[in-house]
Amino acid sequence: MRVLRFEYINSKSKTLKSGILNPAVFEKLIRSKTKGDIAEILSSTDYGDFLKGEKDVYIALNRYFEEFARKISGFLNKNEKRFFEVFFFERKRLQKKKLLFKDRQNFEFFVRKIDIEYIKKLKRSLKKLPFSDIRDIKAIAGSYFDIYNATTVLRLKLLYNLPVEEILPFILPYGYKLKTQDFVRLSALKNISEFSGYLRDRIGVEFSDYTSFRKQMYRYHIHQINRIWYGYPFKFSIPVGITRMKEIEIMNLKTILEGVSYGIGEKEIKRMVVGVF
Repeated sequence: MRVLRFEYINSKSKTLKSGILNPAVFEKLIRSKTKGDIAEILSSTDYGDFLKGEKDVYIALNRYFEEFARKISGFLNKNEKRFFEVFFFERKRLQKKKLLFKDRQNFEFFVRKIDIEYIKKLKRSLKKLPFSDIRDIKAIAGSYFDIYNATTVLRLKLLYNLPVEEILPFILPYGYKLKTQDFVRLSALKNISEFSGYLRDRIGVEFSDYTSFRKQMYRYHIHQINRIWYGYPFKFSIPVGITRMKEIEIMNLKTILEGVSYGIGEKEIKRMVVGVF
C-alpha cells in the first residue's frame, strides 16, 4: 500500500519538478527592466494562472506556493502532513511571532523560547515518520538550519561584533553537519576569511564575501536535497525535496523582483540568485 501511494505521489512530484525554471528562463528574468517584464515572462510558465488578474507578483508567487504545497500534501498521511506543515508553514510564521516581542526588555529570552518550542515540535513530527524516511528528511531540514544558523553568526559577529554569549540565543538548536560547538567557534573568529576557512574544512563551503557565502551555502543545501533522487524511489523525502526546491525558486524570483525594482543591475542580481547558475 505504501509503495502504491508513493508511486503516485512521487510521480506527481517528478511532474511538478519538470516545471522548475531552467537557467535560460532566469537569464531572461534577470534582463527584465520592469516588474511587468517579469510577469510577462512568468505568464508562460506554471506561474501563469496565478498571475492572471493579479497586479502584485509577490501575492501571485505566494498563492502559487500555497497551491503547490496543497497538491503535494493532499496525498500524505497524518504524520507526513504534520511534518510538512511544521517545516514549510510554521517555519514561515516564526519570524512574525518573534516580532511581537521585539520591544520587550528580554527579547533574546523570548526568541530562544520560541525557537526551542519550534524545534521540539519539528523533532516530534520527525520521530513519527518511518525510520526509512528520517535520514533524508534530516538532511533536507538540517541543512536548511545550517544555512540559517551560519548566516545568523556571520551577521551578528562580523557586522555587529557581538560576543559568543549574545549570539548563541539566536541559534536554532538543530542542524545537519553544523552543531552548536561549530557556532561557538565561528563566533570567536575575526573576519570573513577565517569564517570561510572554518566552513571549508567542515562542510566544503568556501567564499570571499557575503554574497558568495550565501551562494555556496545554498549550493551545499541543494546538494543535500538532490541526493533524494537516488536510491529507493518511493519515499516521503521526494515530495518534501521538490517542495523545498520550489520554495527556493520563489525566493529567487522575489530577489529578482526586488533587484529590478531598485535598479540594481543584471550582474549584481545574478550574483544574488542561488542554486541556478
